[in-house]
Amino acid sequence: MMTATAGPQTQKFAYGQPAAPNLNVHLLCPRCREDPPNLVEEYSKGDIVCGSCGMVLGDRIVDTRSEWRTFAGDENGDDPSRVGDAVNPLLAESFETTISSINDRNGQARDLQRAAARQQGNKENNALNNVFKKIAEIGEKLQVNRNVVQSAQWAYKIAEDKKYVRGKGSKDTDAAIAACIILGCRRFKVDRSLLEVAQFTGIEKKKIGKMLLALGPVINRELGDKNPMAVASKGEQSTRSLIARYINYLGLDNDVNKAAQYIAERAGDQEGVVGRSPVSIAAGVLYFAVLLYDRADDLEKASAKEIAKIANVSDGTIKHVCKLIAAKISAVIKPEWNTLSGYDRLVALGRSDVANSVKPSRASTPKPDVNTP
Repeated sequence: MMTATAGPQTQKFAYGQPAAPNLNVHLLCPRCREDPPNLVEEYSKGDIVCGSCGMVLGDRIVDTRSEWRTFAGDENGDDPSRVGDAVNPLLAESFETTISSINDRNGQARDLQRAAARQQGNKENNALNNVFKKIAEIGEKLQVNRNVVQSAQWAYKIAEDKKYVRGKGSKDTDAAIAACIILGCRRFKVDRSLLEVAQFTGIEKKKIGKMLLALGPVINRELGDKNPMAVASKGEQSTRSLIARYINYLGLDNDVNKAAQYIAERAGDQEGVVGRSPVSIAAGVLYFAVLLYDRADDLEKASAKEIAKIANVSDGTIKHVCKLIAAKISAVIKPEWNTLSGYDRLVALGRSDVANSVKPSRASTPKPDVNTP
């Protein structure tokens, strides 16, 4: 007589019988019939291929591996890279590996202290990152390359270390940012005028110029012969490169560009023109070249008002510089340009400017004519 036992009963299987059904999918190549199979997963194509005969056994497979790549346009998303960003030499090192004390039981207190120290150390880096982002945004508006932006960031880092920047969000900070951008442009010979930078940063030209004069010698002295921020003077700003920019914006022909470049080399040394800002000279020379060719389309696209909008100078200044150049027209143009349709007009313009420039002196009273009855 068998007695029943309380509790769950263990199921008994016959010898050699599997304890549970085998749910594994065993994929074999129907052509090779190799066991175990020689299968290759091609994630780039999404196929499962037999490594022996090349027969495709499956398609549209999903890559379940971790994503390590970073694609363009993912700047605002999470970085899938497992190694983090590269070390930025402009930022202070705020991460230090520390081993927890043995007396701290499980080390939680030490971990909290280390996390707090990292958080405090990142305050300076966060402030610098905000400034660097602002420099990059202004550089994008000015359409300068990455080298100029990085140079401006280096200059700002030096300015902050030398205590030329006081506090966060102060006017000194904005002026220093504008000055550093100009220094970066001058290093790589990218012509951006002080007025252009002032327009995009919203800082007065006087404040930017004052900060520029203060930072230039400091950066030279700090970096010495290896100075990547070589500070150029105001006169080194290339008039010819400004003319090329203006012509590109206005969509003028290449022959106007060549004529303006030729005239710019000679007009800068003429009386009345020498000593003026490169922006004024470039705008006046361009207007002179447009009048010389006297084309209806060019006169409409490159009028004094249109050039003034691009160069950020008054149209009166442009016309005045053009008159000064026209007064020396024989010294600034080629002889074969005398046949151009606008030549006679410029000659008359130059003569009128010379006549208007001869004024009686206010220092003394003119002597009366002795022959006057």
